[in-house]
Amino acid sequence: MFKKKPYFLIIDGHSYLYRVYYALPNIIDKFKNFSGAIYGFLKMIQKIYKKYKPKKMSIVFDSPKKNFRNNLFKKYKINRKPMPENLIYQFQKLCKIIKILKITTLIIPKVEADDVIGTIATKKKKKYRILIHSNDKDFAQLVNNKIKIIQKINCKPLGIKEIIKKYGIHPKKIIELFSLIGDTSDNVKGIKGIGKKTAIKLLNIFNSTKNIYKNIEKTHLFNIRNKKKIIENLKKKKKKLQLNQKLIKIKLNVKINFTLYSFKISNILNKKIVKIIQYYNFKNFTKYIKNF
Repeated sequence: MFKKKPYFLIIDGHSYLYRVYYALPNIIDKFKNFSGAIYGFLKMIQKIYKKYKPKKMSIVFDSPKKNFRNNLFKKYKINRKPMPENLIYQFQKLCKIIKILKITTLIIPKVEADDVIGTIATKKKKKYRILIHSNDKDFAQLVNNKIKIIQKINCKPLGIKEIIKKYGIHPKKIIELFSLIGDTSDNVKGIKGIGKKTAIKLLNIFNSTKNIYKNIEKTHLFNIRNKKKIIENLKKKKKKLQLNQKLIKIKLNVKINFTLYSFKISNILNKKIVKIIQYYNFKNFTKYIKNF
């Protein structure tokens, strides 16, 4: 009988750190320090571990230093606010707790978490079924028969069919889709006049942005509204579109010394972690630890 490969779970740390920070703003520990982000993050780990029971696991955080995308485009993510002070405090404490849990954590200087996650996923997909836990839609480009993404704790992993249903396009075309429509969260502006429906239609007609430009003079092929203006904008913004693709595309060749990391999950339940949970005044959480 065919035996399924074990799961390798990769968590996009900052994606969920911010999510739980804003979702649980009022939780404090016994010393009256805010601790909602710590509580929410640990609950998320507990729930997803219980649901998928991965054999290996890693939590990846963004490096605070600028990366190659900032060099390509100075305004990349310029609209993002710096981390709030009480979240910085919680993040530092959370990293110590994750270390006690012995979950492999990666922060690679001058490299975005997306690229680290993409590299791990593609390097390990031969031996494992990869689950990427993140709300970042850019990860849809990585989805294939061996890599899936989870955007909500209680949702099933999103595979190729689910991505097509969600975004209206195959994962292989996600980079081109977002290069056309832009991504406001990263301050990547799309081509004026092109929304999601128009972009999908163009990619279905021409199959790629490369083919769009190959046929740019054949206006009769552009079966879209306002085609005159859109074709004009595409001609003007060709370099911008190419830049967008470089910014959106996840790197799969980050230098990671895999021999340094086992990614194994071990010793999650111990006296130290129970004491930490009690220290932070998470009264209802100790019972959940036993379910790891």
